[in-house]
Amino acid sequence: MNAHHDQDIEWDALGVHREREAGLHAPALAQTMDWLRDLLRTSGGGHTPVHRVLDIGSGPGVVTCLLVRTFPDAEVVAVDQSPGILERVRSRAVAQGIGSRVVTQLRESPGEFGWPNSADLIWIRNGFHRIGDQEAALRSLAG
Repeated sequence: MNAHHDQDIEWDALGVHREREAGLHAPALAQTMDWLRDLLRTSGGGHTPVHRVLDIGSGPGVVTCLLVRTFPDAEVVAVDQSPGILERVRSRAVAQGIGSRVVTQLRESPGEFGWPNSADLIWIRNGFHRIGDQEAALRSLAG
């Protein structure tokens, strides 16, 4: 994480702002999800099953919930550095009736990629710029 950039930010306090921002982008994100789902259907000549999705830097869960709806057989793991933001993810998922398919994981540093299980899809929309060694993080995630 770039300490000079992030150390004084109160992510929990920005939750409402982050929800509004994600909500504004929701129509474009929904189109992106449709494209991604269709891409995985046609990739390699057949359907690529998606059972587990990591939403890195999930924010308040707008995208997390879109991922759940896009991939109906998948568990979606929302990963964020803020406990308050992850509580928003859980609340949003429960309110939408999909709480049983959303798992949250607190990661203090975006560089903490040592996942115990595999994932079929990794979504990183916001926050990648805060990772110090992006190449190492991508190698870790790909592994």
